[in-house]
Amino acid sequence: MLFRSLARNAQQFYVFILASFGQRETLLARLVGQVGAQETHRIAAHLKASLRLCPSLAGECFWSGSPHLWGDRPARFELHPMAAAEKAGSAPPLASDALRLDLASRLASGDIRYRLAIQRHVDDRCTPIEDASVDWPHDVSPPVGIATLTIPAQDILTPEGEAQRRLVEGLAFNPWNAPAPFRPLGSLNRM
Repeated sequence: MLFRSLARNAQQFYVFILASFGQRETLLARLVGQVGAQETHRIAAHLKASLRLCPSLAGECFWSGSPHLWGDRPARFELHPMAAAEKAGSAPPLASDALRLDLASRLASGDIRYRLAIQRHVDDRCTPIEDASVDWPHDVSPPVGIATLTIPAQDILTPEGEAQRRLVEGLAFNPWNAPAPFRPLGSLNRM
């Protein structure tokens, strides 16, 4: 599992997005022209290691690509499933709504829980704030559990569940809505 961004900073992310427009076969050539061969190789290796089908949201790890202030120190967030995501088998894996149907099947039979942890900033070499492509090693900055996120058992396929889905999809999630002691840090967040 890669807990880092493919882009080092906001400028590189922007260049990658622009290079992504056009034919897939010429993406790497376009990137070489913008960021050089070494960075293109690093980005391609990151994509190869991280792009895969997601079988279930209940088994996925989530993380903040860039750090946030955590009181008086920078930290990154990690969200890990607390139980193994056994097969629910509610939809073919390539169906457009497979993740939603899988989640509905799991929530119909019980809660889904995640462990929320933070990784504290150590120094700019091991845990850089401005280079989001660097993984913060767990042996240098061990994750510290701070909370449990529980998605309660429910039927999300009912009319009430669909109404909730539409409400959530209409919301704007923005890390800058955080209070000042938890504000986002790094160029990717500033972008």
